[in-house]
Amino acid sequence: MIKVIHRVNKGALLEDIPNSFGVEVDLRQWGKDIIVEHDAFVQGESFDEWLSHFRHEMVVLNIKSEGIEMRAVKMLLESYPDAKYFLLDQSFPFMVKSILGKSMVSGIRVSDIESFEQAIQLGPKWVWLDCHLGDWSFLKTALPNALELGIHTCLASPELHGRQVEREMTQIKEILSETNVEPTAVCTKNSAFWW
Repeated sequence: MIKVIHRVNKGALLEDIPNSFGVEVDLRQWGKDIIVEHDAFVQGESFDEWLSHFRHEMVVLNIKSEGIEMRAVKMLLESYPDAKYFLLDQSFPFMVKSILGKSMVSGIRVSDIESFEQAIQLGPKWVWLDCHLGDWSFLKTALPNALELGIHTCLASPELHGRQVEREMTQIKEILSETNVEPTAVCTKNSAFWW
């Protein structure tokens, strides 16, 4: 399981993260540039500058501005041709276009309110396993089904939503043990939560 550190939006922060980890980064448009920034109307570091520090196992490109996907992926792959990545949080039309066109690797969100069955109709390479209401029982079927179909999974760790981490982590660990399936990756603010 690859540990993906959440919201690494400064290139200098990459220096402190082991290269065996992955990172999640927020990308948006600023004029004619792609910048690294979570919040709208804030000028962040250029994606080019951020990429000059990137040496990690994988990257989740969290898309905050529609239409930058192709350029962002091109920039990544020009710098790191073998980079493992997937796009996250694209608008639905852009995500469908990416997946069906096979031009980019996009992740589809599956959660306690967004079904696995619906997501796989597009044939994604990645699913982002998330939970909005605190009940992770959907993992009992989503994880084994994804494994059987050859779909990679990235679990959004409960602390990303600021909820009851201990209770939810207990449920997740029980499900992982019961199904004997681990996600491909886990996105977390605290890698110590994950073995």
